[in-house]
Amino acid sequence: GREVQMWIGTGEALGADAPALTRSRARLDLALGTAVSLRAAQTRLEQRLDQDATDVDSRILLVRVRMAQRDDEAAETLVRSGIYTVGAGSSGRLFLAWARLELRQHKRKQAALHARAALHRMQAEGRPTVELLATAELAVNLFLRTEQIKLACGVTRELIQQQPDSAEAWRLEARAQLEAEEHGKARRAVARAIDLAPGAPQGLEIRAQIALRSGDRKTGVAALQQALTLARDDATRTRVTEALRRIPGALPQ
Repeated sequence: GREVQMWIGTGEALGADAPALTRSRARLDLALGTAVSLRAAQTRLEQRLDQDATDVDSRILLVRVRMAQRDDEAAETLVRSGIYTVGAGSSGRLFLAWARLELRQHKRKQAALHARAALHRMQAEGRPTVELLATAELAVNLFLRTEQIKLACGVTRELIQQQPDSAEAWRLEARAQLEAEEHGKARRAVARAIDLAPGAPQGLEIRAQIALRSGDRKTGVAALQQALTLARDDATRTRVTEALRRIPGALPQ
């Protein structure tokens, strides 16, 4: 916290962009998470929006602050008014914020639709690929969780057309096709994902899921064992080990 405050102070002394500094201070207040710091962040960001209501970054940050304050009504009002204010050309991330708010409220079907709307708008806005993939993953996950399989497949189909060299996009396609019980399409998609990122265990985990659901225990166990070898973090190692443990005889006693 102190180092961030020093960085902000240095930026101010050097004449850094004032709105960016306001957001940096607000992020620090949000990270602290106390009632006092959240109120300070709220005040800073409301003043900023009074100056420029089209500042999407500040508006989204204020939505996060209001959510942290458990004022979902205020957060939704900020999103709705922001979409109207900034217009169709800059509203993608506001739709994403809306989806995340609805997800917290357990409105999964509506959140899925808003996540998909966010993706389409963010694609048109030329947002970075990492943002598009994260938004697509949210939309796909929500469609799958609400058993809207065709809509999930629609998202992944569009995504791989636009990101044909993205292993993550092909992994999402494989997951969606697996849930659609299109095992052949799922196998082809995950093979493409593994070709694009041979060192990533996630593709092998999906290959294992497809194989096991098809009754191919040998391929499933081999894929999980290979994924375990490639795992580089504790979370992945734990997840893969648990998957192997659920298969009788897959782990040495």
